[in-house]
Amino acid sequence: MKAIRVITNKDELEGTGYIEVLPGSYKNQCWNEGSLFFEEEVFGYLEPLIERHEPTYDHYAFTEIEKKQWVAIADDLDALHSLLTSRVEVAELQNHIGFIFKGTAEHFAENFEPNKAALALLIAEFSGWIRAKLKEHSAMTILGM
Repeated sequence: MKAIRVITNKDELEGTGYIEVLPGSYKNQCWNEGSLFFEEEVFGYLEPLIERHEPTYDHYAFTEIEKKQWVAIADDLDALHSLLTSRVEVAELQNHIGFIFKGTAEHFAENFEPNKAALALLIAEFSGWIRAKLKEHSAMTILGM
């Protein structure tokens, strides 16, 4: 299982198995300075939440999302963070996070407490970043696989 973390430095990327969140509109290139990067499996935890607010989101496409939807996504991320930092059990997360690969849910459950803590930290960082970038941009783009 991949480390549950946000990657802010594109020099840390190995290969191409990443989802990029780009402040602003697509700039006809990937691996942009100032973007956030997530291992594909890790971003999968967040995809159901993203899809609730942006039905056109596609794991394999580039999806520009307007500010209004990002604010709602950040609000839901904050709520998920609160859930993760409570006494929640793994079964209670089934409707809140996604598991895109076979075995991801089992691996997450095997080391539930450290994974839950790492995901809570990732979510807090991502939500804060979203709110900061929305002060400068009217949209942000998810560059899928």
